[in-house]
Amino acid sequence: YRTSTNAYAIGDRIEISGLKGQVVDTDMLSTTLIESNQATALKGTVGRVVTFPNSLLLTQPVCNESMLGRFVIHTVHVNIRRDDDWQAAEATLLAAAREEVGSYSKELVKHARELQRTHGLGAPALVPRVRMVLTSHKEIELHLQLPTPINERVNVEQRILRVYLASGKRLPCAGAAQPEE
Repeated sequence: YRTSTNAYAIGDRIEISGLKGQVVDTDMLSTTLIESNQATALKGTVGRVVTFPNSLLLTQPVCNESMLGRFVIHTVHVNIRRDDDWQAAEATLLAAAREEVGSYSKELVKHARELQRTHGLGAPALVPRVRMVLTSHKEIELHLQLPTPINERVNVEQRILRVYLASGKRLPCAGAAQPEE
């Protein structure tokens, strides 16, 4: 099944049945990958080698992040309190993301044109954007979405988060009473 569908090849980054990582080996019965994602990083298991039976391909969807080339849309999640200045937080995230994307924008535009030409796909998002999610009456989730080189996602995210945090961990609400000095 894997061979006939070309679902993935060695070197591709895939996700299947909760496992996410880079394929390092395949054979008739199994696939081996090196785990790499944010969830495993928090558990301290990044770099763990995992082998799964190819029979999973019959019952589980496979997400191949690298099938369309070297860029993916990456999402950076930031939670803030409802009384924080979400506009300032959004502006800070977007400015940091625009600077990151600017460093590889020529290659990104070339890649997007190639995808349109070879796969007939519509133009992928080439500029960062922020989606807001109201998760509770106390929090707002900001989801910064930006195109990143597939192998640089973590580094890009870390640089953006550092810029965001350096701007002030708590961005007070515009118009809110400020403590007197």
